[in-house]
Amino acid sequence: MSSAIGWSDETHKTPGADLCFSLDQNQQWLDEFNMLTSSYKQNQYELALKSADKLNAICNRSPTLNFSIAKIYRAMGDDVKGLYYMQRATNATEEFGVKGELLERMWYERYELEHPEARPERLAQRTKEIEKRDQEIAHLNERIDQSHDANMQNQAAEQIRLMEEKSHYAAGMWVGIAGAAAGLVLTGVGAGLYAYFKDDAVHVDSDKGELTVNKMNDASVAMMGAGIGLAIIGGTIAGIMGYRYISIEDENALSFSLSPMGMNVSLTF
Repeated sequence: MSSAIGWSDETHKTPGADLCFSLDQNQQWLDEFNMLTSSYKQNQYELALKSADKLNAICNRSPTLNFSIAKIYRAMGDDVKGLYYMQRATNATEEFGVKGELLERMWYERYELEHPEARPERLAQRTKEIEKRDQEIAHLNERIDQSHDANMQNQAAEQIRLMEEKSHYAAGMWVGIAGAAAGLVLTGVGAGLYAYFKDDAVHVDSDKGELTVNKMNDASVAMMGAGIGLAIIGGTIAGIMGYRYISIEDENALSFSLSPMGMNVSLTF
């Protein structure tokens, strides 16, 4: 017995009342199976199932019939019922002596139904999903690399700005130190002059009989005052500039980060 769905004859094993072993001689079976095959080819699956019901009344154990019913349900999109009838078909292959290509087809389609993830269309879909995911990962890695480059460029620019600012504070610190040093020198010179002329600050002119004030004594006092002031101002400037020099990176920090999710910029004083 053969059909357009792809069956081969089931063997006639034993005579007797069991109609399953004389199907190739049963005209009703052959005619109804031809009706099932014709309905299947025309995508009239409900009509094909009605023929299957009549065939079941003759022999519901037939691997060929159960395989046909499984194919009909698969075509209708009902893989649960398709698997049920495919299992019934393969479980009876030994009893009915099914061999060769038909036996291979039955077991192959049963495997597909039991392992839907192994179907060619499912494997193709999974391959597309993996390719899409790989593309998304590659795109994400590209954005991460770009953000890293941007961050590195920003850090380099920030380092240059900090170096320039620190150089200004360093210059101011050395100016303050120089001023403080000059003030100390001036104070020392004034103190020396004051010490030298303090005993002769006021004297009597014997010729004129007048008191004379030594102006060098006043100048030395003024020099000491100016030197002390200059030392204080220079020391203060040096201290402020030095403090700013060593603390600029902590007190004035600019952070910039770019990620695939967004950008973040913060400035701390």
